Amino acid sequence: MQSRLIVSYFLFLFTLLIKAQSNLNIAIEEVVLKKKQINCITKDYKNRIWCGTNDGVYCYDGYQIISFRNEGEAQLISNNYVQCVATNKDSSILVFGTKNCITWLDAKSMKVYFTLGSSVKNGLSIKNCEKLIYVGGDEFFGIANGNIFSLQINGGKTKIDFLKIDENSKDAYLNIFKSDCNKSEILVYTKNLKVYSFNKLRKTKICIEDSLRGVTYVSCRDSIFIFGTYHGLINKNKTNLKKVVLRAEINLVQKDRTGNLYVIANRSKLYKYQVGSTPNLVFEFSETDLSNYKNVFQIIIDNNNFWIATSNGLIKLKKTNSGLNKIISESSESGKFNSGDLSSRGMFQYNDTCVLLCGYHYFATYNPITNTVRRLISKEESDNLHMYALSVINDSVWIACEGVGIKLFSLSKWKFLKSKLNNPSKAEFEKYGLIRTATKFKDWIYFGEYGFIARLNYKSRLLEIDQNFKMNKLFDSRNTISIINHNEEELIVVNPNEVIIFDSLLRIKKRFKPEFIGPSLKGLIICVTKDEKYFWIGTNSLGLYKLNHDFNVIKHYNIKNGLPDNTIYSLVDTKDKLLIGTKNGLAVFNKKTDKIFNFYKEDGLAGNEFNTNSNLILRNGDVLMGGVNGVTRINPNLIYQDSSNTNYFISKIVMLGDNFLSDSIIYGDLDNLKSIDLPYQKRFIQIYFAVSNCDKNNKFAYKIKNIDDRWINLENSNSITFNSLSPGEYHLVIRAWDGKNMQVGKDLEIVISAKQIFYKTPLFIFSFSVLFIAILLIGVFLYYRNKVKNLNKLANLRLKIASELHDQVGGLINKTALQAELVNSKNQMKDPQLNRISVNSREALNSMRDILWNLDPRNDNTESLIERMKEFAMKMLGDEFDYQIKFSNLEDLELTHEVRQNLNMIYRESINNIVKHAAGSKVEISFSRKQNQLALRVKSSNPLKSEIISSGQGMRNMKMRAAAIKANLIVETEDGVVIDVILPINHMKM
Repeated sequence: MQSRLIVSYFLFLFTLLIKAQSNLNIAIEEVVLKKKQINCITKDYKNRIWCGTNDGVYCYDGYQIISFRNEGEAQLISNNYVQCVATNKDSSILVFGTKNCITWLDAKSMKVYFTLGSSVKNGLSIKNCEKLIYVGGDEFFGIANGNIFSLQINGGKTKIDFLKIDENSKDAYLNIFKSDCNKSEILVYTKNLKVYSFNKLRKTKICIEDSLRGVTYVSCRDSIFIFGTYHGLINKNKTNLKKVVLRAEINLVQKDRTGNLYVIANRSKLYKYQVGSTPNLVFEFSETDLSNYKNVFQIIIDNNNFWIATSNGLIKLKKTNSGLNKIISESSESGKFNSGDLSSRGMFQYNDTCVLLCGYHYFATYNPITNTVRRLISKEESDNLHMYALSVINDSVWIACEGVGIKLFSLSKWKFLKSKLNNPSKAEFEKYGLIRTATKFKDWIYFGEYGFIARLNYKSRLLEIDQNFKMNKLFDSRNTISIINHNEEELIVVNPNEVIIFDSLLRIKKRFKPEFIGPSLKGLIICVTKDEKYFWIGTNSLGLYKLNHDFNVIKHYNIKNGLPDNTIYSLVDTKDKLLIGTKNGLAVFNKKTDKIFNFYKEDGLAGNEFNTNSNLILRNGDVLMGGVNGVTRINPNLIYQDSSNTNYFISKIVMLGDNFLSDSIIYGDLDNLKSIDLPYQKRFIQIYFAVSNCDKNNKFAYKIKNIDDRWINLENSNSITFNSLSPGEYHLVIRAWDGKNMQVGKDLEIVISAKQIFYKTPLFIFSFSVLFIAILLIGVFLYYRNKVKNLNKLANLRLKIASELHDQVGGLINKTALQAELVNSKNQMKDPQLNRISVNSREALNSMRDILWNLDPRNDNTESLIERMKEFAMKMLGDEFDYQIKFSNLEDLELTHEVRQNLNMIYRESINNIVKHAAGSKVEISFSRKQNQLALRVKSSNPLKSEIISSGQGMRNMKMRAAAIKANLIVETEDGVVIDVILPINHMKM
């Protein structure tokens, strides 16, 4: 019976197989250059896509389009109608064939050369170039007007030669290909339907086929020739045995990096082909696509992307993640599942080849090995059941149906049976039950319902429900969302208000209430899972909570931490990773690194919105997760995508002046750009950048490292604008994340040097300061040199005057005094007048000597002044006065001539007043330097008359001289008389 059941099952399965979608999921991601006929495409070393169109050449880096067109004087290409393109080995040189010439472009400097338009040799021209291939080194081959030519590009120089493979034939060449077997071999197709193998080094040819029509592709691999023709894809082996591996119009065949061939057939289908196998259809344009894009001309493969040139734009097809596979979706090939049938609910793995799936509108089986799905009942039957959950015992499938109750389906009979439940209240259960979950635990199947929990003993068919089941009395809310069998040891029951963990005897082990975290969580619990260390609780609108087994919150995750949405419908623990089904995408949480990576419909999901607790871990470790739009199979080990090798590059720099007119746009050689010098007159800079994976889901951020370490999000924008940058260096760091929240490549760092206006630069300021100081020093030097020169002149003049006065006037006065004394000595009667003349002459001579002493520059020193002051005191005071002279701390004292003269005259006037008006007194004289002052004191024990002090001419002269040298003159008369002269030292220096 069992064997017959298995045989009948597989026979039925075989006859009703519905092929699930290919493991290589492909979808249209974007269309650019709409309404332009793309005749040819290629990519350069930066993965930028170059398109040759009827309207010029266009470069697309995933974000912006740069056009190269013949527009008046700015001729970037010589003809806008571009028919073919080829690149060199490193994709840095791009050669375009146009209607009237060959144009080639250096992709690094973005410099265009089109000097080959008039190249003609032996009557042959390269105009109307229809096909170009790269053959190695710096050499390209092409076909123009039915002739084959060789083009060598070396730096800015070119060389053209025309080849004639068959000198005796006048046959025209239609196509040319590069052989995979021999680097020096090319394959050509002629108008007379022949295919030649030509060795470009030996100049030898072999005809390998002579009767193929419409050859679009020829290659040689492992001694097998592969022909793409209008009648199919053909293999030809060593024995000339031909085999048609694909019957269709082959428009184009393109090889990827791994050697796989991708075939465009009937201008609408994309096949993947490996030699020795059957071509696998991986993408087909829908009727809508065909009406929009019409014909397919060329394709290139770039990592996970296909770029297809069509007659109505450039289409990007994206291979979805290899770890994601749509099992049931709106694009399933069978056509059995329509957009309204897809919402998935219950899942159960019956054996290695059978997984049971149910949803609101279907009940089906899925074979995880063959990756196939088939319905078990018709859509009409499904529509009446609203299946929500299921559990399988032996060959019996117990299905929980919303609003209907429990249904029993027999896998052996392939039909529904009457359940025959042993409980009086079963009718009420079947009639009113809104059952949402079904879980097998021990000998029972537990059903969760909006009003209560029920359990069914599948052996005795005993149904315990409502008041007959004690578990219902334990819950504050009976809206059961899920019941989880945890390793056959625990039963976890979840409702929006609490989580209760039961042991195998249905005794409560632990109980969690939202109040443990906060009142805002009450009524929002949706899903729960448990691992060795933590509980994970998914909520409605509050994100994900990570708790330890004592229900203490460890961490809270939401969209700020990287989740795609805060409403979480499903949690699946796969040891190192936690799969999180949300309202807007799948989050893969790495529990070791605490990082979150997000996936969406365009990555291969059946849809972005998941259903509550619709998931299943298959026996091989893969996971099925159901959602509103179908079921997705997930391989947790393959779901990651490595973006570490993706490169950034600067695509364009725009600098603008203060008037915001674009006067500097840079497209050129930006590969090794490490810094940008921003001239002071350019106050505005805009930097455009791109990532080589050309992914529209990339998000960007930047920071200025030496100013602020916080990342500033740019979202999907690929440019940064800085306005009115202050002078200085700015270390700009750019980082990208893909749509899964994974960092793309390494950070791009560049230094922006905003230049200062020249007269504010440090060099200019330093140079100007040095020049100013030099001029100032020169001026000071000249001033002091002139001053010294004048002082020297003055000193010489003083010396001359002093010498002449001493020699002439002094001698005359002295002579007058001697004559008066001589005459008076001869008279017996002394003449008082003569005596007076003699005395006055002597006084005049003494006064003149004082003047001459002050005038003589040889006395301009402190030592001479001190000696002069001592000499005068001893002369004037003599023996009539008891005097004391004390000079101290006057070494190395430098005084100006004016200070010495006035200080000496004040000193002499003070002594004279004491001698004249305070005879017989005790006199103390001191002259010293104290700190920053020079102090001269003349003290007499006898007082002076008050009128002498207040109105005497001598005292007025003393005050005048003190003011002239900015000294303080102090006269005290309380105890005799004290005359103090206080002079600050800063007023005394020369």
